[in-house]
Order: sequence, then C-alpha cells, then structure tokens
Amino acid sequence: MDGIFLGRSKRPPKDPANAVLSFLYTILTTKIAQFMGGQAFDPYVGFLHSLEYGRLSLACDLVEPLRSAFCDRIGVKLFNQHRMHFQEDFEERDGGVYMKRTSIPTLLKIYNSELNKDRNYGFFQGSFEELLIYFADWLRGCITDKTVRRLVDERE
Repeated sequence: MDGIFLGRSKRPPKDPANAVLSFLYTILTTKIAQFMGGQAFDPYVGFLHSLEYGRLSLACDLVEPLRSAFCDRIGVKLFNQHRMHFQEDFEERDGGVYMKRTSIPTLLKIYNSELNKDRNYGFFQGSFEELLIYFADWLRGCITDKTVRRLVDERE
C-alpha cells in the first residue's frame, strides 16, 4: 500500500480510502433499496442506471447525490480522526486493498451514528431516514404528475 488515497478505484479498490468508499456505497445502496422496496417501488428498475440482472438500479440512481454528502464525509472523518489506520485496518490481497473484518464494526459504528444526525444535503435538511421519506415522496410525485420536479427542500 503506497498511500491512503491514490485516486478513485474500484473492483478492486487500490487503497484504504477506496476500500472504505466501496464498502460505504454498497451498504448505503442496500439500505436505500430496502427502504424503497418497502415503499412499493421496485428497487431494480431505475431511471439513470440501465436494467442489468442483479443491479439495484433505482437505489443506484438515488445514491448518486448522496455519495459526497454522506459516504465521502464518513470516509474523511474516519481517516482525519484516526479511527482507521493504514496498517492495522487494511490488508492487500487479490490485487486490491480491503478492510479487515475486525475493522468493519468501527466503520459501522460511525455510519450508524451519521444516519441519525440532522444534515444539510444541499437540497434537503434532516436525518437520513427523513431524506429517504423525502426521496420516496418526490419520486412518487414525479411519477404521478408525469413530470420531473427539482430536488428542493420544500420546508424552506
């Protein structure tokens, strides 16, 4: 491992930061898919991501505006606060860099605490769960009205 972040890489991640980002993007996409499925949406049918067997296209669509506002913020926090360490929390294998299993609880603890915090997402202010409700209502409105509305916090 030459550095914490060498530029974005995936499949496999080439450094610790990309290992963290890939993990966060995956669990966040899964959470969004579960929520949207519970709201009577098919998480496999999206608008921006094409249909592909096994791809949670709708969840992938909805995670896009949250990557930097949510996942990247957690990744930066983990390294800036020295909660994850280059040598102790990561291992090189199969041409990539991966988190050790023993490191996952540290990441999940911060991830779960961030889910419950009020945050300004640029187009919405509130907790992550409130944001998911907003997304579901927004998408339902776009489909019902047959028009795409801008993502804006209507409480402002």
